[in-house]
Amino acid sequence: MGIQDRDYYRKDTAGSFGNLLSAGSVVKTLVVIYSVVFLTEVFTKQLPPRGIGPFTSRMIFESESIREGEIWRLFTGLFLSNPYGLLGVLCNLFTLWWAGKEICLIYGDREFVSFFLSAGLLGSVVAFAISLTLQEPIILFLAATPMVSLLTLYAMHYPRTQILLFFVLPVPIWICIGLLVAIDLMNVSDGHPPVNLGADLTSIIFAVLYKRNNWRIFKILNRLNVFAKRDSQSQLRVYREKSKPNSQRSEPISVAEPNRSSPNIKIATDEQLEARLDQVLDKVQKQGQASLTDEERELLFRASEIYKKRRKSD
Repeated sequence: MGIQDRDYYRKDTAGSFGNLLSAGSVVKTLVVIYSVVFLTEVFTKQLPPRGIGPFTSRMIFESESIREGEIWRLFTGLFLSNPYGLLGVLCNLFTLWWAGKEICLIYGDREFVSFFLSAGLLGSVVAFAISLTLQEPIILFLAATPMVSLLTLYAMHYPRTQILLFFVLPVPIWICIGLLVAIDLMNVSDGHPPVNLGADLTSIIFAVLYKRNNWRIFKILNRLNVFAKRDSQSQLRVYREKSKPNSQRSEPISVAEPNRSSPNIKIATDEQLEARLDQVLDKVQKQGQASLTDEERELLFRASEIYKKRRKSD
């Protein structure tokens, strides 16, 4: 079976729109989580105007509670939106779905989650640090903070993109990001604490540095032993035993087109080649094309040429 006959190969040939629909399952999961959390906030909110319910009260970013040890609010606050702000929630979900899937195609699911949560947590920590300098308790909905970082990273990759502001007006993506910062500045000028401004600016700066310095958060966490289980896809070399019975040493297989005059050698080499391709393509699916080494890219190219020649000859 050639590489063109595989399911994942046929998905790639469907074009960018097909890739968009098939990649980034973690984005779909995040969209569901944000939607469920918002609906829970709405159905548990209290009757008085602008009242929040017990669910939101327990999970929201609240500076006084964090000072008293409820540090989980730095994380859970990233998933909470204003239950009275439907338009803001829809904008966040649209950003996550539209930009998130493209970023997943570039970096892979695991790295996307690592970036997304790291940006949000960093903004949340900065907001808390700012709140420590103030004399009043701070309560924030921080769902937009990682979205701003995601939008910035998307703009770094596709700077000429235009988006529909309020789903109506086409605006260059960098102007849209500037408008978000301008709204935060207007709130500060009206007397509001600069915590939202600090969180959003932090997430924007983080995304810019992430792209320019080619950071990989998942790899950094892996090196710090945050994950007990190492990435099994890092071992990409396939070995075969030599035909000599007294030799126990193995050697890496050569990825080259086999001699067609020997069917047995052809079958064996095909199986070994496809085993390596399975490993490399699985790595692409999980970590994105950016994670491939030059050797792995060369393997994909050479394998593709081999299969094309075979299909023509068949």
